[in-house]
Amino acid sequence: DTAKESDPHCLDLDSMSCILCYRSEANRRLQHLQDALKDATDALALTTESARLYFVRGRIHIDLEHFHKALADFHSVASLEPDYQDLAEWQGRARRWAAKPPVQDHYAMLGVHASAGSAAIKKAYRVAALRWHPDKNAGNEEAAEKTF
Repeated sequence: DTAKESDPHCLDLDSMSCILCYRSEANRRLQHLQDALKDATDALALTTESARLYFVRGRIHIDLEHFHKALADFHSVASLEPDYQDLAEWQGRARRWAAKPPVQDHYAMLGVHASAGSAAIKKAYRVAALRWHPDKNAGNEEAAEKTF
């Protein structure tokens, strides 16, 4: 309130939380997951009655493989808006993955078929190592490290 009084151009809390929510979604898509989580958490500090914010943060927790935290966020969405789009699907995933995390498919990560020969796998590995090298992913080290 004092910020509004001192600066007439200051946005209200709902607008600020909406901006942080959009920035959080953008950061998640860019695989800047820690920044995305911070923005979503900051937005929720401004308003706790937004099912969308809890859903966005739940998706970020899924990407970070924090399945129990994602499940808690999806539970908050369900209490605020039980018919939220895709909620049941993501809640089910979080519940399953909290009990038993998914196994990573290394062949798919390299972009080769499981029946590929050792030469093809080595070549795909070299290409991926170059693509995800920290020097080539400045500013995106977290996603590069997680991916490879």
